[in-house]
Amino acid sequence: MGWGVGLVGRSVYREALVTHVLMTFGAALLKPIFTYVIVRGDLSGLPWYVLRVAVPSAFLTALLVPLADRSLRLGRGRRPAWSRTTLRTLREYEKQAGIKR
Repeated sequence: MGWGVGLVGRSVYREALVTHVLMTFGAALLKPIFTYVIVRGDLSGLPWYVLRVAVPSAFLTALLVPLADRSLRLGRGRRPAWSRTTLRTLREYEKQAGIKR
């Protein structure tokens, strides 16, 4: 799914809520289908499983995950920046540990 998002990522507006919903729906729909095929080994009950389990689960996931991500992203933007003292201390530890940027 990550490969598919990477291909589509260049041609769609990434910050649009619709893009997030559609990509999440696709991933949430493909995962149970692949799992069903791997676990069962046959396709005899796949249409019933897709209609009764995979589609409702993918629909709820596609609606709730982007909304939860957006609400969490609002809280992340309010974090204060690191102070000069903290940055100086990090640089000193990097020198001691031999870490190069």
